[in-house]
Amino acid sequence: MDTKNNILTITSAFVALFLVYYYKSIGLLILLFLTENIIIGFFNVLRMASCGQNPFGKIIFIPFFIFHYGIFLIIYYLLIKFFLKWISESNTLNYESISTILFFIIALILINGIKFIIDEISGNLKDKSPHEFTFRPYSKLILTTLSVILGSLIYVGLKKQEFMLFFIVLLKLIIEIYSENMRNET
Repeated sequence: MDTKNNILTITSAFVALFLVYYYKSIGLLILLFLTENIIIGFFNVLRMASCGQNPFGKIIFIPFFIFHYGIFLIIYYLLIKFFLKWISESNTLNYESISTILFFIIALILINGIKFIIDEISGNLKDKSPHEFTFRPYSKLILTTLSVILGSLIYVGLKKQEFMLFFIVLLKLIIEIYSENMRNET
């Protein structure tokens, strides 16, 4: 069990819970999760670049990751756009939602930056190769995406009951902690 990662994951979930409580929008919540995945990808590239082993691997795996993960996120975004139209929720951004997203981005950059600095200071990256980080974000991305889709379908099925937004965030939190702990055990 990795306590530092669990604490940081719970912190990001509390930020999301606050935003859900304040704005009560499934569209904004899903957009925040997409933003989180972009930030995770950015810090994954930094981890790959900081690896101590196999400099040649950095030349190959970093561009491959950026290209592949970028395509994955574009598809994710298009699915979100389709899904928001399907549940008839407005996906227009106003000043309030943009400032909320900026707040969330700053919080996630701080949280992931702390994780990265801890990994860098503790020397966890020196004995790793870039290949080890190439597919690392995908398990979390896929599991959390499935939890958001499942929660969103339940949300729509229950005629947009607001408590389901909290359920989505909590389900995502549980899955993130479980997947992080499973990754650390292997």
